[in-house]
Amino acid sequence: DIATPSPTVTPKPTLPVANNGGIPEYIDSSPWQNDILSSDSTTVLSVTVLEDNLQRVRFNVRLPNGSRTGFSTGTEVSRSGDASTHEQTVDTTTQFGKYGYRLEIQDLSGNAVQHPTDGGWIEFVVADTDAELVAGARAEI
Repeated sequence: DIATPSPTVTPKPTLPVANNGGIPEYIDSSPWQNDILSSDSTTVLSVTVLEDNLQRVRFNVRLPNGSRTGFSTGTEVSRSGDASTHEQTVDTTTQFGKYGYRLEIQDLSGNAVQHPTDGGWIEFVVADTDAELVAGARAEI
């Protein structure tokens, strides 16, 4: 007799599920606070949120000259279960210095959360030269 191997069952991955009472939940974003970026290309702001009934994620950007873009809706670029990632592209090639951004996450019921929750800004620096990148990196150490 030839033994028949038993089939191997691979479990399905567990997808993130929102269980936060209807309040959208901020998971992660980039760039992170105090990141130092090169001005070689545009900067993509990215945020991952947990919400099963998401309406939109909006980004408000503060430019180095102090002006603000106002809140604009980001584009959903990926989803896994109730977790989704949204992006907003910012042209950081012409203004160098300290940028900031805020997030507003809203579900279909009107529940919303802002990040940072204290009304502040997630700040990052766009450097004009490699020397400024190196100096900025050393200042962070």
